[in-house]
Amino acid sequence: MRDRQCTTVSPAKRPSPRWLVVLGVGASQLALLPTPAHAAYIDPATTSYIIQVVSGVLITLSVAISVFFRKLQLFAVTLGARLQAAWIRLTKDQAAKRVRRQEASTPRDGNPRETATPSPDNRHGEPTTARTDGLPASVASHKGELVGTRTDKQNTGVASQSGELTGRRTAGQDTGVANQSGELASARTARQNTGVASQTGEPSGARTDGLYLKRSGRTAELTPQLTQLSRVLNLNSPALHSSWASANLPHLAPPPLLVGTPLAAPGGGATHARKVAWPGRSAPTSQPEDAWGGPAEAGPVRTAQKETRTRSQRLALAALTGFGFAMVYLLFGPLDLMGLNAPDIPFAVGDVIWLVLALFVGVGAAITLIAYLTKRRAFDLVVSFVVGLALAGWLQANFLNPNLGQLMGDQIVWEALTQEALVNLIIWLVVIAVLPILSAISRRVWTAVVVVVMAVILTGSVIALAVTYSSPAFASGQPASESSYLSANGLYTVSASRNEVVFLLDEFDSSYIDKILAQDPAFFEPLTGFTRYTQNVTGYNKTFPSIASMLTGEDYTYATPVSQYYRDAWAGASELRALKAAGWSLNLYSDKSVTYWNDTDFGGLFDNFAHAPRQLDASIALNGLSRLTAFTYSPVIAKPSFWLNSSIFNNSFTVRAQSDPPYQWGDDPQFVRDLRSGGLRTAPAPRFSFIHLQGSHGPWTLDENGDEVLASTRVTQTMGILRAVFEYVDTMKQLGTYDNSTIIIMADHGEHALQDAVSLPGPNIAGLMVKMPGESTGAMKTSDAPVSIANFRPTLLAGAGLPYKGQTYAEVPALPNVRKFTWIRWASSTSPGYAQDYEISGDAREWGNWRLVNQYAIDQGLERQ
Repeated sequence: MRDRQCTTVSPAKRPSPRWLVVLGVGASQLALLPTPAHAAYIDPATTSYIIQVVSGVLITLSVAISVFFRKLQLFAVTLGARLQAAWIRLTKDQAAKRVRRQEASTPRDGNPRETATPSPDNRHGEPTTARTDGLPASVASHKGELVGTRTDKQNTGVASQSGELTGRRTAGQDTGVANQSGELASARTARQNTGVASQTGEPSGARTDGLYLKRSGRTAELTPQLTQLSRVLNLNSPALHSSWASANLPHLAPPPLLVGTPLAAPGGGATHARKVAWPGRSAPTSQPEDAWGGPAEAGPVRTAQKETRTRSQRLALAALTGFGFAMVYLLFGPLDLMGLNAPDIPFAVGDVIWLVLALFVGVGAAITLIAYLTKRRAFDLVVSFVVGLALAGWLQANFLNPNLGQLMGDQIVWEALTQEALVNLIIWLVVIAVLPILSAISRRVWTAVVVVVMAVILTGSVIALAVTYSSPAFASGQPASESSYLSANGLYTVSASRNEVVFLLDEFDSSYIDKILAQDPAFFEPLTGFTRYTQNVTGYNKTFPSIASMLTGEDYTYATPVSQYYRDAWAGASELRALKAAGWSLNLYSDKSVTYWNDTDFGGLFDNFAHAPRQLDASIALNGLSRLTAFTYSPVIAKPSFWLNSSIFNNSFTVRAQSDPPYQWGDDPQFVRDLRSGGLRTAPAPRFSFIHLQGSHGPWTLDENGDEVLASTRVTQTMGILRAVFEYVDTMKQLGTYDNSTIIIMADHGEHALQDAVSLPGPNIAGLMVKMPGESTGAMKTSDAPVSIANFRPTLLAGAGLPYKGQTYAEVPALPNVRKFTWIRWASSTSPGYAQDYEISGDAREWGNWRLVNQYAIDQGLERQ
């Protein structure tokens, strides 16, 4: 950006709005500056939040400076006048104290009592007349004689050297005169009171009707400065009123004239409920007086005021409030979450942008209209509540959310977050309550706070969205208009000759088998000819890259983008390609996010890989986005109501190919229903089927018989999906294909225990049960052989009768065998992501045999490239 030279801004002219652009762009550039590698880690989501805050604050500061620049300059110019006015007030206070001490020394009989406290005196030091009946008598005589008395509640002020009467109040009017020559200093009519000034310039008149106007030569000297000060700050001090009366400033509006009656104040002082009457206006409004004699800010009396804001002012505040709220929950929230999770959402932003914008405009306009139709206190309350909700939600999503990990379906133990939920709820209540309280104290400050808060949210949100949607990760994660997908075609088909069927039950931990056996020792009787392996170790503790690694044999170390890993891994996959070359039909039923990147990765390897135009189901898409946004922006206490996992987006974007629908991972109830209603079909060619089921992974929606329920448990769901596998196996027996088939029931990893722990908390043993061709009778056996994922592909080739390298599961001896396992910890707001490599020697069920050999940082951003 081209540099621009700074220029001096005139007080009568506001700064150029181009300041806002310069500061806003500068904020975004500063937020994007690269940080050193050794700096504290900040994950991408937190970076987005910081960009919002920094840019919003800087832009808001620029707005505030441009708006208040004139007042700031006048404050500096009139600083000297302010100090002199303060000195005048201090002098007046000291004189008032002397009068009160004189009054206190006067007995009830009216005769003065001698006292050491001096009273206000005249030129010869003689005491002036004191106030004895609660009403003032204004006196200023050269000799101190009483020259004016107040009768029938009318005040006569006298001040001249000779003691002659120079002004008398009649018919409710009070005339004050004060100077040495007896000239008329000021005349007050219509229930206005004028104090009298002595030769020294100090006020000697008392206030009798709620208004005190002072006049002195010392004050008159400050007229130009005080005129500007009063216009800026609306000070209603007596000195300013008197100065204004004597100043010849026709181009400036005079300050308000204040009238009213004194009220009793706490501590014996006096305060005044006054009416402010601006020239040219009628129907003045009541307003309390502050400690300096000027109008106090809005208090209880303000609630009775008529609406003083213009329609345009209320409309502007209402629109800022309504569209700011809609920005947080209906525009920025969904779009930001879509941008950050682009590879995991099956539709593109362009597919739903018009729906999101329509909701944003509709809700924003509705809130604006509701707020605009209210007035006075109701308007303040509506705006305060809506702004409070917007601010609380924004703070929740950016700073207050606890680390709940990835929403992969694992149930969250909400009871463990009780304390956090309580603190979080208190913060929400405080944030929502602050603005209504502030509006009752000071409407001016309240308005400024509302504008600043919404400006920070709006500007920060816009800049954060621009950064998110300009990243290469977002562009690479967007689905195309024509979808490549793994269809459900052939899911319930088996070969009449030879089969290799792999049931991958997600998160099927070996300990679940032990728990099921403890409940029902006869549960696994349908698995005749099977062998259970009790020390099976997979490669990783995550579904990605476990599945891709076990199928291709390629490990992933997060050193390259995921797109490149998929391309290189599937270019190999020598064992699967050997099956394909031998005439086998290969079918993969899994989720795209954990198996491949684009349609060029497989290269015709799988027979159920299809292409078709895509079609959006708007109701499912918006439901998923709204639930995801509500879960992110709601307080902790409300999050259980919005809990979800990635399966909520299933079928949101379907292909227009009803005869060949896509396979939906995670819908185990549907898999069970289709299997029970349609059974299995046979085909002549030998067939390999890799069926990835939800298994033990949450959410748990199956009972022990495989029927769908609203809520279940991990072990119960495991029993339910195993029942479906048993039915699949029994059908193969009925079709006569069971004996010549290789059937593997396995896991991609063990239980997701303590995913956010600093290191692996204990052994991670995955469930594994295998049946080889020719082994179809007898109860399931148990083997303690130290097997691992490295034995998976040789077992496939051996079951197909093809040559292989390595050892099958059955060939691993029951001897100590060193195996490898990688534990991956996702990045959080306090730590970068990293991986830990373990070596297991001996019995994998003993934690002492697990040894950490390497730890390295992983760039989670590479997973989206």
